[in-house]
Amino acid sequence: ETYQVTAHTTDVADELQGWADGPGGMQHFMTVLKQDGIFALRFHPGLDEDGWGSTLYAQPFFPPDSLGHAEHSLGHTIVEMTVAEGHGVNVKAKGKVSRGAFTAGDWDFNMTFRFSRGDKKVRGEGKYNIHLDTDVTSTTGDLHLYKLASNVLHGVTGHTRAIHDTGDMKTCGVTFGEYTHLTWDPIKDHAFFPQEFSNDITVDCSGAYNDDERTNAAYKPSLAVELRSVGGDVPMTFAGSFSNWLDKDYWLDNIGVTPLVRVPSSVRTQHYAVTIWSKALPGDKKKLDDDGEDGPAAESGRGP
Repeated sequence: ETYQVTAHTTDVADELQGWADGPGGMQHFMTVLKQDGIFALRFHPGLDEDGWGSTLYAQPFFPPDSLGHAEHSLGHTIVEMTVAEGHGVNVKAKGKVSRGAFTAGDWDFNMTFRFSRGDKKVRGEGKYNIHLDTDVTSTTGDLHLYKLASNVLHGVTGHTRAIHDTGDMKTCGVTFGEYTHLTWDPIKDHAFFPQEFSNDITVDCSGAYNDDERTNAAYKPSLAVELRSVGGDVPMTFAGSFSNWLDKDYWLDNIGVTPLVRVPSSVRTQHYAVTIWSKALPGDKKKLDDDGEDGPAAESGRGP
């Protein structure tokens, strides 16, 4: 693959795009959103034109969640994407740890992403560092290490007029270390706060065939993130929430997923090895079958 980076700025968007040029032609395989102080990643590993799935806000914050909304965030996040010759695209970002109307330290992110055309997969590896200027206490609340935002729809009408559940994802698998694996189904459990902790946590949110008659049907890819604490003991856990009162709103993110460093913690400097991958669903590019049947069930892209 030959890689290219382009920048696009309008009145409502400010983004960097990663492109790969290979045997199948040009593929826009990832976008970095950076308007209003956010640092967010979206991936397009498949061929479906509408196959952009969940969004990863790859920056830490304390509650309340004000990423991209607080005035203080403006100018505090610096993002760049460059071509890593022969390797993919390199994404670097740094900024302030958001804490409502204030900040609570600094963070930086450095990863290289590659596009695998045959596997319909995007994979990135790199480092993520956080330097807090406060302990994690009952005053600050838990430290959120990133936010994965997505959409799940309940009881909506598909293109075949069937009433069903759909959306950009179906479930999230959570792996703590090597042995403990849990699955969160937001339709069944609107909030999921397990009590397991690990220095190595992987969150793997499945893709889904999003079939809502009000918009284009699309194969949405999986999105997975592994964080592994390097050089220090930083026990992490998981939090998932579904704003089920928005379960008919296909245009909104109603799913929030984040790994947490819980209160109390005195670890102010945190270093993580991070791996991110996104994979297209089997059947990607195919919409409705000739017999009118829906596309396949969701499948996880688990495994880097």
